[in-house]
Amino acid sequence: MTGGTSCPVAEGASHAVCSDTIDNDGNGFADCMDNGCVIGDSACRAATTISAIQAATPTGPVELTNVYITGISNDKKSMWVATNLTAAPNEGVYVFRAQSGIVLDNTFAIGSKVNVIGTVQEYNDDTLGGTLTEINGLKTTLVTTAGTVVPVVGQTAATLSVAATAPTYESVLVTLTSVNLTALGNAANGYIATATQAGTTFKVSTDVLHPVAADMGCHATMTGLWTNLQAPGATTKPNAFGFIPTSMAAVGGTCP
Repeated sequence: MTGGTSCPVAEGASHAVCSDTIDNDGNGFADCMDNGCVIGDSACRAATTISAIQAATPTGPVELTNVYITGISNDKKSMWVATNLTAAPNEGVYVFRAQSGIVLDNTFAIGSKVNVIGTVQEYNDDTLGGTLTEINGLKTTLVTTAGTVVPVVGQTAATLSVAATAPTYESVLVTLTSVNLTALGNAANGYIATATQAGTTFKVSTDVLHPVAADMGCHATMTGLWTNLQAPGATTKPNAFGFIPTSMAAVGGTCP
């Protein structure tokens, strides 16, 4: 019941509380093992960069400062961020926030500059496919809004699928040209669609856009995030790199 006195200060209230070796709030995690301290005490997290995260998975909590939103999930809970407004290899990462259940408000938009605090993991929805580098976002703070993102151009599904190249473009914003959307996904395959470009077939996730029958056909351009596809709960897994479109031209382009 409420009405107690002299209760312990919750974890994260100060550096002193986060370094006293006591589980102040009694949730089973003391000091920097508690997310309250990870968020509230800068000594409990390490400043890092996206390129460093993509090079080696950090073992503890991290903070990214002044990174830019390049994509927002359809449920507006998760996002993709990049080091600069102009996309480049090894400079993009996925920030998973769905576990918090908190929807991003409209002040968070493509091109917004943000700070992100969280922990990094190599996520894999099964034992067969590759892993996706992601930050489990604990706190996202808006810095400024309304920058203009510039995707990578000149790459193709074929070049991005090369084993040595694909990981360097993971979560990087890319524009592909002359993409033919040939099949929609379903519940069994995690709603992963299928597309082709110049004879190369690749999978298309619906994490941002939800294509419908009217979107089937050739698109002159399709911009989105190259990624190691995951489909939790699906019975048929993609287990391959693929694409998460964030915008696409209207059907009517010319595809070979």
